[in-house]
Amino acid sequence: MNSDNSILIDCDEWFIEPRDAFKLFDSTMKWGYPDLFKVAKAIRDVYDMVKTGITSDKVQCATSIKETFSGAAIGAVIAGCIRNIASTTL
Repeated sequence: MNSDNSILIDCDEWFIEPRDAFKLFDSTMKWGYPDLFKVAKAIRDVYDMVKTGITSDKVQCATSIKETFSGAAIGAVIAGCIRNIASTTL
């Protein structure tokens, strides 16, 4: 994620609150908690951007990334690696 394909929100790093601690996360770890006022402003900004068509570049960029890292694309890379390993003689 970067500013070309996402709306980035600043956050403050704090220890994980008990309500957010589950499975692999516990209160000894830190988490990025966004300022809810900034989140609300970003949502309003995105809404305004959609109305003006500004988000189309971000959507196209994000779609490209999604296709690059799709299950099929990653599966093809892994299959190629397995074929290379299998064809290597020891």
